[in-house]
Amino acid sequence: MKRIIHLFQNLAFGLLMVFSNELLAQTTITQWTFEGDVITPSAGTGTASAIGGITTSFNTGYTGTTTGGRAWHTTGYPAQGTNEGTAGTQYNVSTDGFSVIQVSWHQRHSNTSANRVRLQYTLDGANWTDFEASISNAVNSNAGVDAGFDNGRFIADAGDSWFVRSANLGSLTGANNNPLFAVRMVSEFVDGANYGASTSTSSYGGRNLAV
Repeated sequence: MKRIIHLFQNLAFGLLMVFSNELLAQTTITQWTFEGDVITPSAGTGTASAIGGITTSFNTGYTGTTTGGRAWHTTGYPAQGTNEGTAGTQYNVSTDGFSVIQVSWHQRHSNTSANRVRLQYTLDGANWTDFEASISNAVNSNAGVDAGFDNGRFIADAGDSWFVRSANLGSLTGANNNPLFAVRMVSEFVDGANYGASTSTSSYGGRNLAV
């Protein structure tokens, strides 16, 4: 695995990979590495898009231990206290022929990016459901240390650093053999009213995120 998704006050995504784990044999369905500064998959088929009015560019990615390669950088996130759970990136991947679906990514948060990220999924291509991430079905680590979860959301407790994240949707049978399956990663509030910054001494900037 090369890079996955990263968030920072410039949110950037280095690599997104969706795969099957049926019979303990991981099979990559689709993978994005953003090499060549493109959002077409490097393996498999699928589409990536920005949602919620954000804009995108490309930046330095993550190799798993150091920075390197390319990442998808996004900016223009909602102003403080507005439009929770609407802005981020979306990935449409058919899981036809696959089951026990998992999603993995690297994500970097800048000091002023939102410190809560929600994974959402759709089974019909139209209606979105929050994935309730927890220690039993997801990974959220920073420099090998568990960063934890908050009401089903991935916590970002440090700015200007990469988080390794994954979500196991194996219990979600509707994600199996589904040509309409898609996931998205969106910024959310901390307390139901405001975005918090990844670094506690910073103020939320409302702009950037990267994977």
